[in-house]
Amino acid sequence: MKSWVGAGLWLLVLLAAAGCLTYTQSSGDESSRDVGTYRLKPLDPINVVLRGIPEGERVIEETIDESGRINLMYLDSIEAAGKSTAELEDEIERAYIDNDIYRDVTVHVMMYAKSYYVRGEVKSPGQYQITKGTTLLQAIAAAGGYTEYANERKIQITRGGETYFYNAKKLEKNPGRDPMIEAGDVIRVWRSIF
Repeated sequence: MKSWVGAGLWLLVLLAAAGCLTYTQSSGDESSRDVGTYRLKPLDPINVVLRGIPEGERVIEETIDESGRINLMYLDSIEAAGKSTAELEDEIERAYIDNDIYRDVTVHVMMYAKSYYVRGEVKSPGQYQITKGTTLLQAIAAAGGYTEYANERKIQITRGGETYFYNAKKLEKNPGRDPMIEAGDVIRVWRSIF
């Protein structure tokens, strides 16, 4: 009987010690991975707004094709995948000006609203519309914030088959490291052991 009590106490000490650990391991190195700027991908739907052209403002709805390119009026196809919206804007402007199509054109690229998912220990789990610049902490706030059982030190993002873990307490202290959410991301807030 004495050995069972000793074993039970030992197990309780181990569980208490495990609860004090901070879990920040990720399958990728989050410090070296650039998750701050959304990079366009094939099949992303975008709007390209042209201003300062003789025809007046023009809005072109375009979907990046499977090879990562878009087709715009008067231009050869342009590589869009892998670029930020700002980089794509610059490239489109240069293409119109360098090809003497428009002399003074301003280009603005916008993404359509797309979804991400939040599950686990949040007050309102579900599907949410992504907007440009949505961060992990903002996504959790949009889902109503944490439940009383949430482990704020163990937040998981699953993106394209890769899994990344974050400590929200650390992100709150260093907002510059708060990762951007991408369309299709699945965010899971884990349950605390205690």
